[in-house]
Amino acid sequence: MFFRSLYAMIAFLLSFSVSAQEHTLPPLPQPLSLEQALALSANHPAIQLAESGLAVVEADAAKVLADSGLKISAQAYLTAIEPTDITPDRSNNDSKAFLRARKKLYDFGYTEARESAAQNAVKSQQWQLLSERQKHQLDVVEKFFEVLVSDKNYVLKDEEMTLAFLKYDKAKDFNELGTLSDIELLRLENIYRERLQLRRVAEQQQRLSRLKLAAALGRPDDLPADLTMPEVDWKKPLPDIETVIEKSLMNNPELRTSRDAVLAAKEKLTAAQSSQNLTIHGEMQLAKYNRETGTSHPASAGLVFELPLYTGGASQAEAARARAVLLEQQALLQMTELSIRQAAVELVMQLETLRADIEAQQVSADYSELYLDKNRDFYELEVCLLYTSPSPLYLN
Repeated sequence: MFFRSLYAMIAFLLSFSVSAQEHTLPPLPQPLSLEQALALSANHPAIQLAESGLAVVEADAAKVLADSGLKISAQAYLTAIEPTDITPDRSNNDSKAFLRARKKLYDFGYTEARESAAQNAVKSQQWQLLSERQKHQLDVVEKFFEVLVSDKNYVLKDEEMTLAFLKYDKAKDFNELGTLSDIELLRLENIYRERLQLRRVAEQQQRLSRLKLAAALGRPDDLPADLTMPEVDWKKPLPDIETVIEKSLMNNPELRTSRDAVLAAKEKLTAAQSSQNLTIHGEMQLAKYNRETGTSHPASAGLVFELPLYTGGASQAEAARARAVLLEQQALLQMTELSIRQAAVELVMQLETLRADIEAQQVSADYSELYLDKNRDFYELEVCLLYTSPSPLYLN
């Protein structure tokens, strides 16, 4: 019996392990392109958090709509009474059941303002979701290029370390021959050690940049190995600053989020100020009585007029809070506009600077390639002259 239970437990654990493996994500493509990285990042927790925020606001809007909709309820009373002397029906069972329908017909703007505020809140959250998606995509792009830069930097540091090692390695031979001093040998060794440490730092930066990209893709345990360099047209003319500012103020998701938030705050203030208006309800009722009396009507319909007379200051407090929220949202809108204007100007200026840097780096890269070719040729020449030159002056 014990062994049978043990085998059953092992089988359960193995089946659980297999089912868990079936739900694991497929490995990252190798090599990984920027387009693939952006597609894989669509289900990141940051996006899911924004989607849940939208779901909450949509649920709140649905509740606001339901508040003014038709409501049907059923009630039953199990009641025992002692009838009065003038009642002809002497039974003690006074149980009854009701089926009631109620709908708000008009409240002079209160419900309309609440529904409008809810709709604007949903629009604001929709723009917020789009903003979060764009922010995350930009973050993925940034992390993607950080990996590419770290790879380029490692190649550079590895090349510098290799050249320093070759010079140090040849210097040891000259030192053994007595044609190079110990001090000079130590100087070359120190240079080599420094280059080696810089290469180690570059190697660590390679791994760190890949960890950041994997986290941005929602795959913290799957580090991307090879990346494909995206094609970028740096010769494309840049738009002028005014055009960028105009388009940013028109289409920026954060700004649209803030504008709809202001509209929602205005409607909430209107609703708070209208909360003490007269409300008209329509009601219908079907009833079933165990004891029939002169007021035991089986069906009824009518209008109910409801006017709040005193709320203890609750409506005034609600209006004050709505007014404060409106002022806050208006201030946030102004701050967002200023921030977007500044970001647009900085973006265009950064692109202009990057274009100039790219042109300069292209010249520098051409020079570096020629310089490395020269050093390689120089090294081959040094090997040939290793035992023929009287003094290794070229090591200095």
